[in-house]
Amino acid sequence: GFFSDQGVKSDLSVLARDFVEHQNDTPQREFLGLSSSHMYNILNYRFDENTDIVSFHPRILWDDVESIPFLKQALYFLASIEEKQPVPATAQGNLPREFVKRIYENAVREHLTVEIAHPRKEDDVREIGRLRYVLTYAGLIRKYSKSFSLTRNASRMLEKRDWSAIYTAIFDAHSFEYLWENEDAYPELWLMQRSLIFNLYLLK
Repeated sequence: GFFSDQGVKSDLSVLARDFVEHQNDTPQREFLGLSSSHMYNILNYRFDENTDIVSFHPRILWDDVESIPFLKQALYFLASIEEKQPVPATAQGNLPREFVKRIYENAVREHLTVEIAHPRKEDDVREIGRLRYVLTYAGLIRKYSKSFSLTRNASRMLEKRDWSAIYTAIFDAHSFEYLWENEDAYPELWLMQRSLIFNLYLLK
Protein backbone atom coordinates (compact mmCIF):
# COMPACT_ATOMS: atom_id res chain seq x y z
CA GLY A 1 0.00 0.00 0.00
CA PHE A 2 0.91 3.68 -0.04
CA PHE A 3 2.33 3.74 3.48
CA SER A 4 4.52 0.69 2.97
CA ASP A 5 5.89 2.13 -0.30
CA GLN A 6 6.68 5.38 1.45
CA GLY A 7 8.45 3.46 4.20
CA VAL A 8 10.56 1.53 1.70
CA LYS A 9 11.50 4.73 -0.12
CA SER A 10 12.48 6.34 3.18
CA ASP A 11 14.62 3.35 4.14
CA LEU A 12 16.31 3.35 0.73
CA SER A 13 16.97 7.07 1.01
CA VAL A 14 18.64 6.61 4.41
CA LEU A 15 20.64 3.64 3.10
CA ALA A 16 21.83 5.61 0.05
CA ARG A 17 22.78 8.60 2.20
CA ASP A 18 24.74 6.42 4.61
CA PHE A 19 26.51 4.72 1.72
CA VAL A 20 27.54 8.03 0.13
CA GLU A 21 28.75 9.40 3.47
CA HIS A 22 30.76 6.23 4.09
CA GLN A 23 32.35 6.46 0.63
CA ASN A 24 33.19 10.12 1.10
CA ASP A 25 34.80 9.42 4.49
CA THR A 26 36.82 6.39 3.31
CA PRO A 27 40.59 6.99 2.85
CA GLN A 28 41.63 6.88 -0.81
CA ARG A 29 45.02 5.73 -2.07
CA GLU A 30 44.87 8.35 -4.84
CA PHE A 31 44.60 11.05 -2.16
CA LEU A 32 47.55 9.69 -0.12
CA GLY A 33 45.20 8.26 2.51
CA LEU A 34 42.87 11.25 2.70
CA SER A 35 39.18 10.83 2.00
CA SER A 36 37.07 12.59 -0.61
CA SER A 37 35.60 14.74 2.17
CA HIS A 38 39.08 15.73 3.30
CA MET A 39 40.07 16.70 -0.24
CA TYR A 40 36.91 18.77 -0.67
CA ASN A 41 37.62 20.64 2.55
CA ILE A 42 41.28 21.23 1.63
CA LEU A 43 40.36 22.62 -1.79
CA ASN A 44 37.46 24.77 -0.63
CA TYR A 45 38.36 25.99 2.84
CA ARG A 46 41.30 27.76 4.40
CA PHE A 47 43.98 25.70 6.13
CA ASP A 48 43.12 27.22 9.49
CA GLU A 49 39.63 25.79 9.00
CA ASN A 50 41.02 22.28 8.50
CA THR A 51 43.02 21.79 11.67
CA ASP A 52 41.75 18.21 12.01
CA ILE A 53 43.58 17.44 8.74
CA VAL A 54 46.64 19.65 8.68
CA SER A 55 48.32 22.36 10.71
CA PHE A 56 51.37 24.55 10.35
CA HIS A 57 54.56 23.61 12.09
CA PRO A 58 54.61 25.67 15.32
CA ARG A 59 58.12 27.01 14.77
CA ILE A 60 60.42 27.43 11.79
CA LEU A 61 64.10 27.94 12.57
CA TRP A 62 66.60 29.72 10.33
CA ASP A 63 68.23 26.36 9.53
CA ASP A 64 64.89 25.18 8.14
CA VAL A 65 64.61 28.02 5.62
CA GLU A 66 67.09 26.42 3.21
CA SER A 67 64.72 23.49 2.70
CA ILE A 68 61.72 25.71 1.88
CA PRO A 69 62.59 27.36 -1.47
CA PHE A 70 59.73 29.86 -1.67
CA LEU A 71 60.25 31.05 1.89
CA LYS A 72 63.96 31.48 1.19
CA GLN A 73 63.17 33.53 -1.94
CA ALA A 74 60.57 35.59 -0.09
CA LEU A 75 62.95 36.43 2.74
CA TYR A 76 65.64 37.54 0.30
CA PHE A 77 63.07 39.64 -1.59
CA LEU A 78 61.91 41.28 1.66
CA ALA A 79 65.47 41.91 2.83
CA SER A 80 66.30 43.51 -0.54
CA ILE A 81 63.27 45.79 -0.32
CA GLU A 82 64.18 46.72 3.26
CA GLU A 83 67.75 47.57 2.25
CA LYS A 84 66.78 49.76 -0.72
CA GLN A 85 63.34 51.06 0.23
CA PRO A 86 61.61 52.80 -1.18
CA VAL A 87 62.27 50.87 -4.41
CA PRO A 88 60.97 52.95 -7.35
CA ALA A 89 58.53 51.23 -9.69
CA THR A 90 58.80 51.37 -13.47
CA ALA A 91 56.39 53.44 -15.55
CA GLN A 92 54.27 50.27 -15.87
CA GLY A 93 54.25 49.82 -12.09
CA ASN A 94 56.61 46.85 -12.02
CA LEU A 95 59.88 46.17 -10.24
CA PRO A 96 62.91 48.01 -11.68
CA ARG A 97 65.49 46.23 -13.83
CA GLU A 98 68.35 46.16 -11.33
CA PHE A 99 66.09 44.81 -8.60
CA VAL A 100 64.78 42.07 -10.92
CA LYS A 101 68.34 41.13 -11.83
CA ARG A 102 69.36 40.97 -8.17
CA ILE A 103 66.44 38.78 -7.14
CA TYR A 104 66.95 36.51 -10.13
CA GLU A 105 70.69 36.01 -9.60
CA ASN A 106 70.62 35.58 -5.82
CA ALA A 107 67.30 33.91 -5.04
CA VAL A 108 65.44 32.54 -8.06
CA ARG A 109 68.01 31.28 -10.53
CA GLU A 110 69.18 28.27 -8.49
CA HIS A 111 65.63 26.87 -8.34
CA LEU A 112 64.87 27.07 -12.07
CA THR A 113 65.17 24.06 -14.36
CA VAL A 114 65.68 26.31 -17.40
CA GLU A 115 67.97 29.32 -17.13
CA ILE A 116 66.71 32.68 -18.35
CA ALA A 117 69.28 34.62 -20.33
CA HIS A 118 69.70 38.23 -19.18
CA PRO A 119 66.28 39.00 -17.66
CA ARG A 120 65.62 42.71 -18.04
CA LYS A 121 62.15 43.16 -16.58
CA GLU A 122 59.76 41.53 -14.14
CA ASP A 123 57.73 39.86 -16.89
CA ASP A 124 60.82 37.99 -18.06
CA VAL A 125 60.83 35.86 -14.90
CA ARG A 126 57.43 34.50 -13.91
CA GLU A 127 58.75 33.46 -10.49
CA ILE A 128 59.64 37.05 -9.60
CA GLY A 129 56.22 38.31 -10.59
CA ARG A 130 54.72 35.57 -8.46
CA LEU A 131 56.86 36.63 -5.50
CA ARG A 132 55.71 40.24 -5.77
CA TYR A 133 52.08 39.20 -6.13
CA VAL A 134 52.14 36.82 -3.15
CA LEU A 135 54.07 39.18 -0.86
CA THR A 136 51.63 41.97 -1.68
CA TYR A 137 48.56 39.84 -0.93
CA ALA A 138 50.26 38.53 2.21
CA GLY A 139 50.42 42.12 3.45
CA LEU A 140 54.22 42.15 3.53
CA ILE A 141 55.00 44.68 0.79
CA ARG A 142 53.05 47.57 -0.67
CA LYS A 143 53.28 49.96 -3.56
CA TYR A 144 52.74 53.58 -2.59
CA SER A 145 53.61 56.77 -4.46
CA LYS A 146 55.06 54.71 -7.34
CA SER A 147 57.50 52.81 -5.16
CA PHE A 148 57.71 49.57 -3.21
CA SER A 149 58.35 49.27 0.51
CA LEU A 150 57.78 46.89 3.40
CA THR A 151 54.60 47.08 5.44
CA ARG A 152 54.84 47.65 9.17
CA ASN A 153 53.79 44.06 9.70
CA ALA A 154 56.65 42.79 7.54
CA SER A 155 59.17 45.01 9.34
CA ARG A 156 57.96 43.71 12.68
CA MET A 157 58.19 40.06 11.57
CA LEU A 158 61.70 40.53 10.17
CA GLU A 159 62.85 42.34 13.30
CA LYS A 160 61.55 39.48 15.45
CA ARG A 161 62.93 36.91 12.97
CA ASP A 162 59.50 35.33 12.99
CA TRP A 163 59.96 33.01 10.01
CA SER A 164 56.88 30.98 10.99
CA ALA A 165 54.58 34.01 10.73
CA ILE A 166 56.05 34.99 7.37
CA TYR A 167 55.71 31.42 6.11
CA THR A 168 52.07 31.24 7.20
CA ALA A 169 51.27 34.58 5.55
CA ILE A 170 52.83 33.72 2.19
CA PHE A 171 51.46 30.16 2.17
CA ASP A 172 47.96 31.49 2.73
CA ALA A 173 48.31 34.21 0.09
CA HIS A 174 49.78 31.78 -2.44
CA SER A 175 47.11 29.14 -1.89
CA PHE A 176 44.04 31.35 -1.68
CA GLU A 177 44.96 34.28 -3.91
CA TYR A 178 47.62 33.39 -6.45
CA LEU A 179 46.59 29.80 -7.24
CA TRP A 180 42.87 30.57 -7.35
CA GLU A 181 43.39 33.43 -9.80
CA ASN A 182 45.88 31.50 -11.96
CA GLU A 183 44.25 28.06 -11.96
CA ASP A 184 43.19 28.32 -15.61
CA ALA A 185 46.44 29.88 -16.82
CA TYR A 186 48.70 27.39 -15.05
CA PRO A 187 46.63 24.27 -14.23
CA GLU A 188 49.73 22.25 -13.37
CA LEU A 189 50.35 24.56 -10.41
CA TRP A 190 47.03 23.93 -8.71
CA LEU A 191 47.91 20.84 -6.71
CA MET A 192 51.67 20.64 -7.25
CA GLN A 193 53.03 23.96 -6.04
CA ARG A 194 51.57 23.78 -2.55
CA SER A 195 53.93 20.92 -1.84
CA LEU A 196 56.85 21.63 -4.16
CA ILE A 197 57.70 25.25 -3.46
CA PHE A 198 56.77 25.19 0.20
CA ASN A 199 58.07 21.67 0.92
CA LEU A 200 54.84 21.05 2.88
CA TYR A 201 56.24 22.30 6.15
CA LEU A 202 53.10 21.05 7.88
CA LEU A 203 52.03 18.55 10.47
CA LYS A 204 49.22 15.92 10.71
